[in-house]
Amino acid sequence: MNGHPVALRAVRSTRAAIALLGLVTVVACGRDATGPADTVLPEGTVILGTFEPSTSQVQLSEALWRVDRDGLVRSHPGINGARYSALVPSADHRQFAYQAAGRLVLDDANATRRVLSEPPQGSAGSFSWSPDGRHIAFQRMRDGGGTDVSIVRVADGAMVTPSASIGGGCTNDPNSPRLFLTGWETPDQFAFYWSICLAPDRYYVATTAGDLEERPTRGPFRLVAPDRQRVLTLPSFVPTVANIDGSAPRVLANFVGWSEGARWSPSGRHVLVAEQMPGCVPLHLLAADGSGGYRIPDDPACPVALSWSPSGEWIATTLRDSSTPVLRLYRNNGSEIREIPLALPPGHRILTAAWITN
Repeated sequence: MNGHPVALRAVRSTRAAIALLGLVTVVACGRDATGPADTVLPEGTVILGTFEPSTSQVQLSEALWRVDRDGLVRSHPGINGARYSALVPSADHRQFAYQAAGRLVLDDANATRRVLSEPPQGSAGSFSWSPDGRHIAFQRMRDGGGTDVSIVRVADGAMVTPSASIGGGCTNDPNSPRLFLTGWETPDQFAFYWSICLAPDRYYVATTAGDLEERPTRGPFRLVAPDRQRVLTLPSFVPTVANIDGSAPRVLANFVGWSEGARWSPSGRHVLVAEQMPGCVPLHLLAADGSGGYRIPDDPACPVALSWSPSGEWIATTLRDSSTPVLRLYRNNGSEIREIPLALPPGHRILTAAWITN
């Protein structure tokens, strides 16, 4: 369906996925099928970051947990007294990065932890791993307000800040700079842009050597695919995949609301798109070749996307307004839904997750 919108196929939802007496019910193509508990999580390990709304005044996790193939929840050793930012898997999903107490930290399923960098100003956030796993780009606070893009080398923690050379209204106005990290165009070139305070028809490419280049773009949003040959854009908030140079655009879907966020699968075959609507944010899984897609079923408890699985076959979500913590997993073609109840401490809510290999 080259260049033409595709119809979104709704998958019928059921709340029948229940773990009981060592068995798990899996919703598959509209039928209930029972499988052993060790297949609750189809692959890898999910690391969760949770918080207690009654004690947390900022959107940072207060505890880390590990969910293995058996569906059981175990504590993942954390850093004493630290709060955690979003957990971001590496390109190969063997590690994940996060900020804790102003430090950039690497971790894995076995809690083999390493402090990678301690930014000299403010806090780090919005991490993006290079496709070869050798660098991480992230936001860093500037003196006097505003944000920069820094790139740190994973091997030794050496850091450069290419965006420091950019002046203008983004430097000292804490209300206007909203910086977007859009992806690695090559293993050594990272693309980003600022909204509002800088021209929306420009974006920037920072290199691991510390250089910076300004480039024109068709629109303010670009999300580079894992193969670095394609790019997802949202012209007029319509998700569109094109070649990296902007040629051969394919509209994936037309929504009633605006597209407010997107995420490539690790395989690059699918795109998760969040639609901006009042109340719950509708989530769509779309084939990147434009061949189809479906909308994750509506639920009064509001599904929230957390992480792609390492293979890209599954997307993990949680229910924002559910009193019982769960992981709800959707196969990328909509053929199967699994729900894993989580035995977390009372009052804990899931804020972030990284689905990684063991």
